[in-house]
Amino acid sequence: MKNIKKFYPLIVGLVLLISVAAYGTRAYFSDSTKEDAGIELKLGHVEIESFSTPWTINEKGTNNKVGKTVIDGKTYINKAKPGDSFSKTFTFTNKSSLKTKFKMTQNITTIDKKTSTAFDVSLKLAKGKYNNIEYPEVKITNPSYSSTIKNPENPKETIHEILLEGKEQGNFVLTVSVKDQGEVNDYNRAPESADAFVLDLLNEMIEVELIDADGSIAE
Repeated sequence: MKNIKKFYPLIVGLVLLISVAAYGTRAYFSDSTKEDAGIELKLGHVEIESFSTPWTINEKGTNNKVGKTVIDGKTYINKAKPGDSFSKTFTFTNKSSLKTKFKMTQNITTIDKKTSTAFDVSLKLAKGKYNNIEYPEVKITNPSYSSTIKNPENPKETIHEILLEGKEQGNFVLTVSVKDQGEVNDYNRAPESADAFVLDLLNEMIEVELIDADGSIAE
């Protein structure tokens, strides 16, 4: 019995050694791994740039020159006569990184009946290719652009907007003409008289709105 007691420390040490070895073996067989998310998100944007040319004067004849004054970007014309016309081009450029829907409203062509007897006002979408679709020149006859344009691929269908790729442009040409008709005296009035024919488009405007092709509105 005494001999066995001599081996107690050795037996305890051996048990501890086996336990440590077993625990170490268990730790040795653990494993782990990881994966990066692997994505960076950057939002696209919607942006529009506008530009317009100065008014171009197309006079009928050379004996009576019209008077033109520009003050703070506003053009004032006097001594206009039958047959004269004046034109200006508005260019709206889609600078977005997203494909967008191009919508326009205007109050330029809705002049009063009295004034319309002396002047013709025409606003047209210039012929061009938009989003790889060829559009003919289209006269804008309604304050809402979206209710005016016909689908070139299906003329019976009204298009509510034109899709524009990034960097594409929408060009609109505004032309104001003094009517050249036989009864010129119908609107032959002194400029200072109360019933003089004056076409005032100084504060009338074209407004364009870009909406990304999936529907978010950009002011």
